[in-house]
Amino acid sequence: MKTNQNTNQYIPYHISGNAESLRGNGNIGCYVFLPGGVDRAKRIAEYFNSCKKTKPTRRSEHQVWRGTYQGIDVAAVSSGMGPSSAGIIVPELINCNVKRIL
Repeated sequence: MKTNQNTNQYIPYHISGNAESLRGNGNIGCYVFLPGGVDRAKRIAEYFNSCKKTKPTRRSEHQVWRGTYQGIDVAAVSSGMGPSSAGIIVPELINCNVKRIL
């Protein structure tokens, strides 16, 4: 697990974001939609208020959109195709203290 040496905070390899950016909802964590493809994640994010797309890492095509929906902090993360790809993204989200993956 890679961490920032100054803050000892986990740094995900495949997604852009960190525990701070995915905290939300009074520190209980934002709700994360994991629809698979980038197009589906983008379509979900169109329903968010104050939606911001985070800059993807150079290492990956996985995209992250953050915003709110009816006052709840939410994110949509493209997980790629199939369980193998989800098996990479889900642990990164968990290491960022995400507790609700839909």
